[in-house]
Amino acid sequence: MELAAAALIAVLCGAVLKKGVPELALVLTLGAGAVMLAALSDELWSLWEGLRSLARSAGLETGLLGPVVRAVAIAAVTRVAAEVCRDAGEGGLASLLELGGTVLILLTAIPLMELVLEGIGGIL
Repeated sequence: MELAAAALIAVLCGAVLKKGVPELALVLTLGAGAVMLAALSDELWSLWEGLRSLARSAGLETGLLGPVVRAVAIAAVTRVAAEVCRDAGEGGLASLLELGGTVLILLTAIPLMELVLEGIGGIL
């Protein structure tokens, strides 16, 4: 609930600032996002520990979890950054950022793809 309240306050303040000083509205948005992310740090750590525990319970190597979590984190950061770019009127830059995020996700997934192909090769 606190995150929703902080977001609404930032949006209202940003709407007022956008009319007079649009650059400051963008800085407010970025600052609010950083504060909200910092507020989630404990929950993010708990999520990571929970996922590791689930992987161990399922008999999976916890090393396999890293690339998946990195890919999700890249997707989330890319999406937020692209929306900030769009909000600043830079749609082209946002599209290029999304393309870059996709490339990074694919690079991150290569170790998982290698394991899948090794598993398929072992079955055949």
